[in-house]
This record gives sequence, structure tokens and C-alpha cells, in this order.
Amino acid sequence: MLLEVEKCGLSNLHNYYECKQKSCKDFSEEEEARQKKLKKRRFHHSWVEERELAYDKTTGIWWLLFSENQGMFCFLCCKHKTLNTQNNAAVFSTTPSKRYRKEAIREHSSAKMHQAAVEAKMNQRVSMFHQQYREKEAVRSDVLYNAFAALYWLAREAVANVKFFSLLNLFRAVGLDKMQHFNHKSPAALQEPSKEAKDKCVRRLAKATRTRWLSLGKAVEGVHKDYVPLMLTLKQLDQKDAQASGLLAKMHKVKFIGVVTVMHHVLPVLNRLSYAFQQGKVSFSHIKPAIQKCTDDLDKIAQMRVPVTEFLRDLSPGGRLEQADLTASDRDKLFLTNFLVKYVNSLKESLSSRFPALPLLSAFSIFDPAQVPERGQPGFRDYGSAAVKLLAEQFFDDESHKNQLMDEWQVFKYDLAKWKNELPEEFVSTPLVANSSGISENVVTVTMQDAGVQTNDDSVIQPVQRTIADE
Repeated sequence: MLLEVEKCGLSNLHNYYECKQKSCKDFSEEEEARQKKLKKRRFHHSWVEERELAYDKTTGIWWLLFSENQGMFCFLCCKHKTLNTQNNAAVFSTTPSKRYRKEAIREHSSAKMHQAAVEAKMNQRVSMFHQQYREKEAVRSDVLYNAFAALYWLAREAVANVKFFSLLNLFRAVGLDKMQHFNHKSPAALQEPSKEAKDKCVRRLAKATRTRWLSLGKAVEGVHKDYVPLMLTLKQLDQKDAQASGLLAKMHKVKFIGVVTVMHHVLPVLNRLSYAFQQGKVSFSHIKPAIQKCTDDLDKIAQMRVPVTEFLRDLSPGGRLEQADLTASDRDKLFLTNFLVKYVNSLKESLSSRFPALPLLSAFSIFDPAQVPERGQPGFRDYGSAAVKLLAEQFFDDESHKNQLMDEWQVFKYDLAKWKNELPEEFVSTPLVANSSGISENVVTVTMQDAGVQTNDDSVIQPVQRTIADE
């Protein structure tokens, strides 16, 4: 502040800052002698330290200056060269005021020229802060890149990460002055980049689509894993982006993340079943066991209540979702428990209705040479008889055709046994190829509705089925 006062170019100056630093309480002998000759009231040195007279609350500056052999000046008006709005007089600005009265000082502090100087000072401050902010934002990406590059170099050269800040000082010394904007200097901030450097700095959550519900599973996994940083990001964009504001209102709810947690446990079980139908190869003998394994896994999830227990643990202090600032009420707990049971039961019913001809599909497994017993084994004589009878009932109405199929099978299975021995070893355990489309999203959609959550419920499902983050 003293440097700014000196820029006013006034000599033998008395003001709050300089006199306080020098412990000055009186004028020089020459000034004392000069003022004694004045017929009007004299200027008292104590006035520069009176808060009521010399201090501006808006800017926080002691503005009253006194120059010996001249008079009173205003630091703000002198700095910004303001003039009287009525007569363009420069009193208190570049011309000294010699009315040594408190009333004159008070009148100036409320004058328009003084208020204009105050406003100019505040605009200058805002402009300076804004300029610093813009500069910081402009080099933000470069600063982070340089910081992570430095951390990578330390790790590669097996140098302790406590040398990180010393390396940043070296960057500044060699001309990378923008590194002054790297403000993460706590020990915790030093450890976190070292750990997170192994992961991606920017993530894109998968978009859930209605063509195949495998994509829904990926979207749920992304929201479940990054829910807290996702909410923090949406909160930062809340006032800037309408879509972010809408997503935040829908997603920052116990019901939403609770349903996401349930789906996070259930969808992988269905995904495994779907992958079995999307490999391009399918064994008819494996269809029924795969579906049975899926239903048993769903029963286990519903009986043990694992998703609900995990969700409540995540919301508790010290849990994964503690920073989400959500509290589950008894009503929320009851809803999630009932939802889990209904959702699993509806999924099982939908799977059963999706495969009404499961016994018929399984019957085709008898044509797999790898499944045929050896001719001398006890099971060879009756192998496939029940399955062929089921196929005959399905495809023939005439009894003679049914009997003909049964007779032809008794001969054909000998050919299968012969082919089994002629197949290369790698094909013996490989299932027959059959065309099969993937399981439709309708299974999940219908069961969500049956479980009490409509797929058009904006507060629960729709945000998952949209692009959660484009950046």
C-alpha cells in the first residue's frame, strides 16, 4: 500500500500507513510554524488516524493524505484522477484542499467524485481477480499435464514422491511460470495423483439403449461405480446446464441409487445368460442348465438380501456413498427389500415365459455326436428315445410318421456313435452350432414393471437409459 501512496508524487506526506510505520505523531517544525500563521483552523495530525474521517469501508483503504506546505488530498481520487461532477474542480485529487475542517473531509467522503473513485477501485480489483482467474483456467490443462508428467517421471526413476514439489520449483526456475497455479500441495493430494495416475483421468459413462439390455448393464455399472463424483460434477454444472440440473434432480435420490444397486447385482447374472446366446455357438444340451443356473443365482440374491445390505453399508459413515449426502429412511429400506424380491420373481417368470419350448429345444441335444454313449454302454440302447418321441409329437400328426421317425432314430444313433469316433479331438467337446438371437430387453422391462417400478418413471429408470455424461 505504501508503494501505491508514493506513486501519487506528493512530498513530505502524512497518512495512516506511513505514519504508523514511522510512528509519526507530529508535523515538521517548518509545517508547524506555517500553520501557526494561518488565520483559519489548522490541520491536526491525529485526523489521518481517525476511522470516521479517513477510512473507507467499501475499499478498506485509509484515504486521507496531508502534504506539508500544500494541504489535504484523497488517495483514491488522486490515483484515479476523478473530478467534481459540477464544476470539474480537482480539489482533493490533483489540487490540495486547504479547508482544514472535519466537515470538509466528511463532505468529500460523500461527494460523487469520491464515490466514483471508490467504484473505480472496486472495478479494478474485480478486473484483476477476473484476469487471474482467466489465466488460471487457460493453463489448467497444461498445469495438470505437467504435474502428472512429473509424477510419472518420479515413479519411473524410483524417486520418492516427496520430491514432487521440489521438482515443481525447478519447473518455475526454468521458465514454466504457469506451474504457480498448481495449488494441490497437501500430503494427501500428493498421494492421490500417484494412485489415480494408473486410472483414466476422464471417464465416459455408457449410454443405455433399448436394442439390447447388455448396454443397460454397462450403464448401471458406470453409475454405481462413479455415483459420488457424478453427483459432484452435476452439482457444479447445475446452474450452467439445464440437462445437468434435470439429471441431478432425478438421480440424487435414495430410491434411484438403491434401485441401481439392486440392478448392479442382478444384471450381471442375466448378462452371463445372454452371453451364452451371443457367442454364435450354442449347445441345445446346455440351454436348460444355463437357465437353471441363472434362476438359482437370482434366488440366492433375493434370499440373502445382498444388494440392500451393501447399499445401507455404503450410505453409512465411512461408506462408499457417504459423500452423496443421502439418508435411507425405514420406508426406503422397505421399498428396496420388496423391490428386490418382486424384481427377482418377475425375472424368473419372464424367463420361463421366454422359453416355453425349453424341453423341445433340449430334445435337439441328442443330435450332438459328442453326447452319444459308446455302443457297448448300458445307456446306448435307450439313448434319445424319449427326446425323439417328443420331437415326433411336435412335428407329426400322423401316427405312421411318428413311428417311422422312431424307427429311423434307432438306426441313426449308430451313425452318430460312429461319427463321434471319427471327429477330431477338439470337436468332441464343442457344442453344435445353432442360430440363436440374443435375449430381448423386454425381459428386463417387463419385470421392472412387475416389480413396481415403471420404465417411464423419470425418477428411477430414465436417467440410467440416457447419456449420463458427454464429457
